Amino acid sequence: MSNIIEQRSAARVNVSCDLRFRSMNANKFYEASCINLSITGISFCCDHEFQIGEKVEVEVHPAPPIMFSTSFIIVIVRIERQENGLFHLGASIEYEQEDNQA
Repeated sequence: MSNIIEQRSAARVNVSCDLRFRSMNANKFYEASCINLSITGISFCCDHEFQIGEKVEVEVHPAPPIMFSTSFIIVIVRIERQENGLFHLGASIEYEQEDNQA
């Protein structure tokens, strides 16, 4: 049983699909498996280790394919090393702030 306290303000949707990611300071993309997604964050599993606060570019590729794939920037907020050597990561989605000043 998980001891994680739910802290998201938006509902999670369990998603089983592939995603590609790269650290913002790297050119190479890696593969991962998406676990769940919300309007504010994402959870995924991969074999690549990150640091808390690291910014990562993510491309989500839903299966079965729908009309679009999407990409966005995330900030790593949680890292759990699994017994199988993989990392279960939690991240918040970083949105660009609009400049609404006239």
